[in-house]
Amino acid sequence: MIEPVVVELTIDRPPGKVFELFTRRITEWWPLETHSLGASDEKPPQMVVMEPHVEGRIYEVSQDGAQRLWGSVIAWEPGTHVAFTWHVGREPERGTQVSVRFQLTDSGGTHITLRHDNWHRLGDEAEEQRQGYETGWPALLNDDFLPFVSANS
Repeated sequence: MIEPVVVELTIDRPPGKVFELFTRRITEWWPLETHSLGASDEKPPQMVVMEPHVEGRIYEVSQDGAQRLWGSVIAWEPGTHVAFTWHVGREPERGTQVSVRFQLTDSGGTHITLRHDNWHRLGDEAEEQRQGYETGWPALLNDDFLPFVSANS
């Protein structure tokens, strides 16, 4: 069994606000120039969308309006939890799973716990992909998401 990638951080903003920024406003903080399917074609997309409901799609929209699927929402609990399949550039059956919990802290902030697992679905690529996300998720949440949250308090 391949262990999940787990990232935890605490933000001085209420859970409802952090949930909204993470999900509904993902285009504003996700680094599309480097972390998207279009980036590999040297044509970064104009946006990424996370549809706000169970079975909602997560997809990027290219400059010409084409949509490329990243995953599907499997849990949508505003302010507390979102989970989704993650199969960027792969068949949906080979998707891993990401779960993000937003917990109120004693000081009124938010403790985020992101758990990325189901690596076995990637077969021979599983360990290599996991290693990439083990450094990728913390960098993304600290370098891209935290400044965005601070600027949008």
